[in-house]
Amino acid sequence: MHVPRATLICAVALTSTFATAPVLAERDAAAQKPLQQPAAVPASHEQPEQLQPHQEQQEQQEQLQQEQQQQQGRQKPLLASWFAKVASYLPESLSRAITTTGDKKDDDDDAAATSDAASVAAAAASAVVRLKKIDLPRLTLDNWKTVLRPSSTAASGPGEPEEWWILVTGRNKTCHGDCEPVETAFNETASIFSASRGTPHQAILNCENQTVLCYSWAASAPSIWHLLIPRAQNASIDVRAVPVNASTVTAAGLVQMHLEKSWRDVDLYDGAFHPFDGWLAQWNLAVPVGQAYALFARVPTWSIMVAVSFLSRVVMRRGTPTVRQRRPAAADAGRPAAPQ
Repeated sequence: MHVPRATLICAVALTSTFATAPVLAERDAAAQKPLQQPAAVPASHEQPEQLQPHQEQQEQQEQLQQEQQQQQGRQKPLLASWFAKVASYLPESLSRAITTTGDKKDDDDDAAATSDAASVAAAAASAVVRLKKIDLPRLTLDNWKTVLRPSSTAASGPGEPEEWWILVTGRNKTCHGDCEPVETAFNETASIFSASRGTPHQAILNCENQTVLCYSWAASAPSIWHLLIPRAQNASIDVRAVPVNASTVTAAGLVQMHLEKSWRDVDLYDGAFHPFDGWLAQWNLAVPVGQAYALFARVPTWSIMVAVSFLSRVVMRRGTPTVRQRRPAAADAGRPAAPQ
């Protein structure tokens, strides 16, 4: 029997539709069901490679915090002992001001770990305001030998030398304007020392006004000269030139240098320019040498260069013949030889 082509095509389409209907129904049912989330993986098994570095960083931070806390704990007794030492050099009212200021600093800035130098400087500054200002003696070329000698009312024992601090300072020419903070700290230290016994005597040497004296000592500003002057005559005098940082010097730092005697770390000053024991001072040549250096320092540099160039030309002219000396020699060479 002959079946038309169109009937066969329709039958095939219906057959394929009924055959795929169950499959499509199952797919739609699966799509309508809620998605089931996978079982939670334990935290210990989830990306261990990424979690371990993070844990190591946390442990390192905890260790750093513990170390900082230990350092703060160590600094507190040191700071307390330091304030006790400073307070021992002041009257009772001023010592209370220093200790209360230091305690406030520690309580307020405990978490920030404030440095000892800053708290001590603030406490010393608050106490210095209440102290009277001391007029320190000024050393000159005429009075320095009479000023720097043991006094009859010294606080040290009869056999102990007398301690002196001499601030070598200046102005724009000798110190380039960097000595003002050093002078301020030195004057504040003098106010603190005046309230206690057993402290060193102090004086100021200004190299701007006393140029000859500074050159005779070979002293440079800013610096603090530490002297131990014995009471016995003709005894050697220990001199140390302690350098000073003009940008960081404070009264608290100078008091600390006295309490800890850190000036002993500086070598003794010896040689020809020693103010008392040098051979220039023994032969009374220190002042003439200082005057020569001061005169040479006043001469401008351009004049020295002109003088050197002038002398070099004079020396070169003496070594070469002049034009008048060359002309007779040339004339004699052009003349014929005389007959014999």
